[in-house]
Amino acid sequence: MVGSVMKMITGPLQDVISRIAKQVDVLGDIQSRFGGFSSAIQGAWIGEDADAFVEEIQRRLVPEIADLIAAIGGMPGGLNSAMDIMHAADSKGMGMVSQLGDMFGSIF
Repeated sequence: MVGSVMKMITGPLQDVISRIAKQVDVLGDIQSRFGGFSSAIQGAWIGEDADAFVEEIQRRLVPEIADLIAAIGGMPGGLNSAMDIMHAADSKGMGMVSQLGDMFGSIF
């Protein structure tokens, strides 16, 4: 029974991991667009306000996106590690149940 539960959650969890990876790619694209955005702004918008806006993007927004990518990007690895631990625990548990069954079988 425990093994069947593991089989049921593996597919959906892999789907979640795939979706997270896709979102990390989207965020990477956004980050690169904002990285190039500052040069486009400076060509179209001139003055102290334009400089302040570009500085704010470079100083705050781009690093925040990088932090978000790092935080979200680590999730698939963590979920895969959790799955590995669950599979190992499931296998160990199934082995223990089998041993217990053998022990009871030898008694009765």
